[in-house]
Amino acid sequence: IFVENNIAAKRNAGINLASTENILFLDDDCIPANDYIINHLKALNNNPNDILCGKIEFDKNRITTSNYIKYKSKRQNSDYSSNYLINDGHVQCLDFTKIVTMNMSCKKEILMKHKLYFDENFYGYGMEDNEFGWRAHKKGILIKQCNAQIIHNEIGNFDTFCQKMFHIARDGIPKLYSKHNTAVWLISFCKYLESNYPYHGTALNIWSWFIQNIFVNKVAVVIKYLLIRIDKFTNFSFTFLYKYVLAYYYMRGVKERDNRYLANSETKDGFYNKNNT
Repeated sequence: IFVENNIAAKRNAGINLASTENILFLDDDCIPANDYIINHLKALNNNPNDILCGKIEFDKNRITTSNYIKYKSKRQNSDYSSNYLINDGHVQCLDFTKIVTMNMSCKKEILMKHKLYFDENFYGYGMEDNEFGWRAHKKGILIKQCNAQIIHNEIGNFDTFCQKMFHIARDGIPKLYSKHNTAVWLISFCKYLESNYPYHGTALNIWSWFIQNIFVNKVAVVIKYLLIRIDKFTNFSFTFLYKYVLAYYYMRGVKERDNRYLANSETKDGFYNKNNT
């Protein structure tokens, strides 16, 4: 199956070509557990009108040998546990910001009924999955957790992740804002890293100004270089430093929005332009 280099288009092609009742979404750098399909099917049988998202784990050997992977593992586990209760307090669901499209399943009938596809107007990297989750919520579809587990065999290093954060800020967030501006303000980091956040009180204004003015190019680049060089020193925790560098790259993306992707043809060579480092 050949489609253009567009994440949303690839997923939509799979949806359209699926000839079965159930659809499972799995990224190409993920290794499913032995009971992956069984757990998704069990969850779908019990929740036929919902979208199901499974757990993301990292290889234990990589966690013990890479500080970056250890950070990503903690971050993922925090995301997975940061759910909220809706309805009568007994239905546990994921927020649209926590949707896990690399390990997801649903009934094809639900997607067809609600005409729910991924938006192919998201070029490059980021936010097409959250936009999909936002529309699902608006259509009354719940996003629930299930026990289907994958090992995310992530390709790249911390530098690659920094480029992803840059493109989320430059390309993904503006596109999401143009379609669902209220959704953007429900994303936690946007409250602090976007200057036009509309609900600032005095304290949040001061805090946001402080955050937006402490990210210095040379400092962040040096910290990133050091984090990559000392990646094997896993006895130490550098969570704050990882967050500092990622916030800097987000702010870089904000400042370069005039250069964002406006057509899918601009992404044909990939998202991670080393000129952004």
